[in-house]
Amino acid sequence: IGGFLTNHEEKKQAWEEATRECLRMMTMVPYPGYEGKYFSMPERNIIPKPLQKPHPPVWVASSRTETVMLAARLGIGAMGVGFETPEDTEERVTRYWELIRACRRPIGTAINP
Repeated sequence: IGGFLTNHEEKKQAWEEATRECLRMMTMVPYPGYEGKYFSMPERNIIPKPLQKPHPPVWVASSRTETVMLAARLGIGAMGVGFETPEDTEERVTRYWELIRACRRPIGTAINP
């Protein structure tokens, strides 16, 4: 991310803010607008809306365990690419399921394990 002159933590915050607002745009009529640190959009009706209700399943791809666990805490699916032992993978998957089962406030309107 050095090419964008941002650090990992800031990139993660920007991603989370934009993802949350994109999901709101898919479900709100009209979208009330948002003014944030990394993302801004005036009030407007965003079309077309998705056919899937409330919105399509949300996934994040990552090779970082930290991001996979963030996905679980946000209630979204994770497509993990790992370069780890089968035992480490099993531990990662077990932890993901523990966190997603505990998720009470998903980033979207539904939990997508």
